Amino acid sequence: MSYLQNSNMKQTINTSGKGPTAKVPLEVVKHFNWGAFFFDWIWGLCNNSYIPLISLALGIMFCIYSQIADTPTKYAHSYDSGSMNFFGIQVIIFIVLKIWYGIKGNTWAWQNKEWENSEYFHHIQKIWAMVGTGIYLGLFLIMGLIFLFFGLLFLGFRGLA
Repeated sequence: MSYLQNSNMKQTINTSGKGPTAKVPLEVVKHFNWGAFFFDWIWGLCNNSYIPLISLALGIMFCIYSQIADTPTKYAHSYDSGSMNFFGIQVIIFIVLKIWYGIKGNTWAWQNKEWENSEYFHHIQKIWAMVGTGIYLGLFLIMGLIFLFFGLLFLGFRGLA
């Protein structure tokens, strides 16, 4: 049940959309939010939860930095290998952020957006999870097929030589 019981008035109160100080029911908090994990800042905008915009800002900053770091200077005739090390740090940061979004996502979505009840809330969050899972699995499948195709193509050419 998505409503908290008010002991004084014996009525139920929907606490969704009441801001960061609102009490969140246990059945909402206890689940990992896969929609927030997969779609971070897009999910955040749609659920009035703006903390995941950190990922968008960091992504833009990392893109700008990589363009600057990979540009050869007039004093160096090769690219800086430090940008590859930075890429590893970037991946770790994004994985940690995505796990944080997944853990806190239900709390943020419940506190920042009004929901009819917890069943409807879970229904919508489950849709986010299914779409995210489908897209990620589809991308991995396509990448796997591409690697398989080029691997077989490369092996085929080596076998002919």
